[in-house]
Amino acid sequence: MKLIIIGIALILNSTALQAAAKTFEPDWVYEDTNVMEIIRQASEAAPDDVKGEYTLKIKSAGKTKSALFLNTEANFRDPRNVSVAIHYRAFKAFRKEYGNEAQDFFVGKKIKVQGEAKRVPIRISNEKKPPYKHYYFQTYIHVYKSSQISLVDE
Repeated sequence: MKLIIIGIALILNSTALQAAAKTFEPDWVYEDTNVMEIIRQASEAAPDDVKGEYTLKIKSAGKTKSALFLNTEANFRDPRNVSVAIHYRAFKAFRKEYGNEAQDFFVGKKIKVQGEAKRVPIRISNEKKPPYKHYYFQTYIHVYKSSQISLVDE
């Protein structure tokens, strides 16, 4: 029974992601995006997101089990950083297009990304349930399909 419920949830989630990708119309289109403007827009819209097409210079990258992160600052914890958070479902396409170390490919390059910029809380304590006593905010642009990112010729 649990497997059926999980299967239905995955199908619904996948359908919602596909619908969101098909109806993407940015609220903002930025050329040579000012990162602080993205952070300001996301902060003002919080807890909602701001759909946009952003042009960003990538200075660092990292990977977890659930996401690949392309960062606009060398230190991803820098308050001036915007992280392009590439969902794990898009990993396969990125590896096919850019090789096994896709995150390294983007460092030092300029990209154009379509996605939703959102202010997200990052907890820095061992507490398992909200409200968390220690946290800060980062700005993420969520990406669910590799087609949302393209290289910009410099």
